[in-house]
Amino acid sequence: MRSIAILFLASSALFAAPVPKEKAEKTDAEAILGMWDIESPGYEGVKWEFLSATRSQIHNPGSTTPGQVVYALDSKQNPKHFDWSFPPEKDNIPEKIAPVQFPSIYELKGDTLKVTFGRDGTRPTKFGEGQTTILRRVKK
Repeated sequence: MRSIAILFLASSALFAAPVPKEKAEKTDAEAILGMWDIESPGYEGVKWEFLSATRSQIHNPGSTTPGQVVYALDSKQNPKHFDWSFPPEKDNIPEKIAPVQFPSIYELKGDTLKVTFGRDGTRPTKFGEGQTTILRRVKK
C-alpha cells in the first residue's frame, strides 16, 4: 500500500502544471530604447530617442531634422559607462576629422535616466563631477 502511495505521488509530479518562469528583467540596452524628455535647464522641449543598441537621435523643437547620435553602454562598470558622440556628417564635417566623444557615466532607474559627462572630455568617476542631464521616459 505504501509503495502505491509513493508511486501515485511521483506520477502526480510528472503531470502537474508547469510552473511559469519569472519574466527576465530587461537589460539596460533594452530598457533605454524609446523616447525620453531632457529635463535639464536650457533643453526645454528637447527629446532624445534611442532607436537601437547603438543609434539615437536628438529632436530639437526648432529643427526639422533630428541630430544623429551614436552611443555605447557598458553596464558592467561601476559607475556604468555611457559613451556618445555626434558622428561626422559628410556635408558639415570632413570625414578625416574624428567626431567629438563624450565619455560619460549613467544611472537608469525605471523611467529616469541620469547621464553625467566630464567638461574636459574625461569620464567622471562619480555623479556630481561634470555636467548632469536628467531624462524622463515619454509616456505613450
